[in-house]
Amino acid sequence: MQCSKCNKLVCSSMEYDKAPDGCPTIEKKEVFKKARKKLENPKILKTSQVAAHVEVTGYMKWPRVQELIVFANKMGYKKLGIAFCIGLKEEAKVLTQILEKNDFEVVTGICTIGSLQKKEMKIPDQDTFTTAEEVGCNPIGQAYFLNSENTDLNIVVGLCIGHDINFIKHSEAPTTVLIVKDRVTTHNPVAVLYSRYYKNKYFDID
Repeated sequence: MQCSKCNKLVCSSMEYDKAPDGCPTIEKKEVFKKARKKLENPKILKTSQVAAHVEVTGYMKWPRVQELIVFANKMGYKKLGIAFCIGLKEEAKVLTQILEKNDFEVVTGICTIGSLQKKEMKIPDQDTFTTAEEVGCNPIGQAYFLNSENTDLNIVVGLCIGHDINFIKHSEAPTTVLIVKDRVTTHNPVAVLYSRYYKNKYFDID
């Protein structure tokens, strides 16, 4: 059973007698019992409570950046880290200005921080734009840098696929993604899910 293909949504309605075969809410009760135990952690519980407040209070009124500001304030975060791609330097600059104007201390780390060469990652020349001597993205370096600055919350701005994964895995602070890089759709990857032109062109789906 795939949740993405379910038309019953009994997990939301709680009409469990209508559950389709293989419904994970029914079949994996021990998994969700274990997940509920996590709410005994005060930080996790507060995150859930603040998220609910932001969702209801700003519903259809606040853009994501405003939600970010309110969420961080309600959580008591003071020091925010931004891990950004060099290709979105201007967006990161504007975001920094907005956050600073809202009284946050901001620490930023560009993807090329630490000057990690691609040859150090054993990347062959054919997978570079020049040669493996060029500086590549250093998401673990970004994470370690922001960790060293003791940020309260880290914000991902346009890191490449894979680099975002390594950053999030190594970030000690909780992490949220503000911008997902998509060079074709001006960083709006959901566009290919909405438009039949994109779906046909790239994925042969009507």
